[in-house]
Order: sequence, then C-alpha cells, then structure tokens
Amino acid sequence: IKYLQSQLFDNLNVEVSVERMDFENVILTLHSRNAFIMGYGPDYPDPDSFLRVGVRAQVPRWRNDKYNQLLEEAQRTLDQLERMRLYQQADKILIEEAVVIPMIYWQEHYLVKPWVTLPAGIAGFWYFKDIILEPH
Repeated sequence: IKYLQSQLFDNLNVEVSVERMDFENVILTLHSRNAFIMGYGPDYPDPDSFLRVGVRAQVPRWRNDKYNQLLEEAQRTLDQLERMRLYQQADKILIEEAVVIPMIYWQEHYLVKPWVTLPAGIAGFWYFKDIILEPH
C-alpha cells in the first residue's frame, strides 16, 4: 500500500490517504469512497461474473452506456465466440477508463487423487457434499 501511495504521488502528484477497515465497513461506505483496494473472485466461471456482477457490486457509482449495452448483448448472444468478443470490448472500456486497476492475479493448483471427482465450478469453493469419492 505504501509503495502504491508513493507511486501515485511521485508520478501523478496525487496524494492518497489510506484507511484500513473491515469488510462490513467497506460495503457500508462503498458509495462515498473515491477508490479502494478489494479482491474479487468469480461466482461462476464466465467473464460475466467479473464484468457484470463484480463491477456493479464493487463500483456501483460508475456508469457507461456503451459498456452496459455490450454486457446486455453478450448475455443474449448464444454464439460463444461473439460473447467473448463483446466481453473483450467491455473489458477494454474498464481498463481505458481505469474503473478497475487489476493489480494481482492468482492461480491455485490442487493435487487430487484419481478416485476423487470435484464438481465443476470455481476452484477451491466446493461443498463437501458435492465431492464424489469413487471406490478404489
């Protein structure tokens, strides 16, 4: 945080104050903040989870008609290649307007025995009731 704070000041002459708070207070003050650092993991494995659900939840004051139009069109399109093209255009708008600034991406690896079947979905967010143990 201190590095980011110094870079913003040194390169853009933007002075930033930092306040740590618990998640509940972040949610309660989301509408009154200019910027914040927060992580987001998708609810389902599709760009829509980040571009529609995540952005609307974490940046509720931002509006862009072209962005919203692209998302609506992508939701209605059955052609997967066209959907991805529309989501890429929407993603480009987010980056160009600096609505979100991706700072880190993470990847997780799991070792799973051959007789264990994990449900489709978001890695690491399974319910034990959905995991299948085959006889071995």
